[in-house]
Amino acid sequence: MGSEREPIAVIGTGYVGLVTAAGFAQVGSEVFCVDVDADKIARLNRGEMPIWEPGLGQCVARNRERLHFSTELAPALEHARLLFVAVGTPPTYSGDADLSAVHAVVASMPASDRHALVMKSTVPVGTGAAIKRGFADQAKPGFAYVSCPEFLKEGSALEDFLAPDRVVVGDDGDWAGDAVAELYAPLDSPLVRTDIASAEMVKLASNAFLATKISFINEIANVCEETGADVAEVARAHVAALTKGQSGHRYILGGENLTLKQILDKLAAITGLPSPSIRLPYAFAYAAGVVDTIVAGKMLKREPRVTLDSVRMGRKKMFVTSAKAERELGWNPGPVDGALQRAVEWFRAHDYAP
Repeated sequence: MGSEREPIAVIGTGYVGLVTAAGFAQVGSEVFCVDVDADKIARLNRGEMPIWEPGLGQCVARNRERLHFSTELAPALEHARLLFVAVGTPPTYSGDADLSAVHAVVASMPASDRHALVMKSTVPVGTGAAIKRGFADQAKPGFAYVSCPEFLKEGSALEDFLAPDRVVVGDDGDWAGDAVAELYAPLDSPLVRTDIASAEMVKLASNAFLATKISFINEIANVCEETGADVAEVARAHVAALTKGQSGHRYILGGENLTLKQILDKLAAITGLPSPSIRLPYAFAYAAGVVDTIVAGKMLKREPRVTLDSVRMGRKKMFVTSAKAERELGWNPGPVDGALQRAVEWFRAHDYAP
């Protein structure tokens, strides 16, 4: 294998899957990536990235000997015990998660007492229990299951993987949970070992909390507009209370201690877009890495609501074309997709830190 670390498999080479595979390869694991999309696998084998994420292409290229891309599941099952599932679970018209891809993965698993599914896909609470029941019904009772939710942000996903603020492992207290925890050990991050249902709920609660913060400051901004209050000042005081006196309204950027307005002016100059203090989609601010409660309040004060979920779903949900931005915002920002890329690159290059 060429590696002392345990080899793993990643099923699904979309946003979460590819970042997860590259991250584990970076820390020394041999990774067998599987996807049903033959064209995507062919592109990956040619060294082409199907998504854009800062540092991802370089990471894949640097660890190419450890990364294997195939449409076949057999090599992954042969070499890896831990099978990370990172397939899409998009919302249906009713708002429920579409688990058809997850079910297809489960159905493709052979009877085994040496393998484990490690769920990275965002799934409803109870999915793990249902999968385990399915394994039992299919005469696969020895197949282990672990819930290990992802907390990656677009624009800093690889960095989030390699330096996570926490790793959550939900399991039944068996070998599989221990093996997953061991895989993450080199990252030296806080580890939360819990049961499967709680791990699933951690992910959903995290998403809900982030969305709640944005919705909350948006509503506060509406009240401020009616009463004449300054939402930036309200948010600044609120953050100061939450951080117990730590500065929540200045940022270190390229060695300078800058205010929010100075940051946003730089952002406008870098991208060539209109001044962010006038009109700027929330998706753009998020991808540039400058969103917290202050930025959200400032950005969303006069903007139509753009939910956090719509940003996290990826480019299909973002304002990636001028036409869509003009249609949905009534404003033409120019080449937004290129601007996002330039902003992310510039902020990373200049050591941006909150």
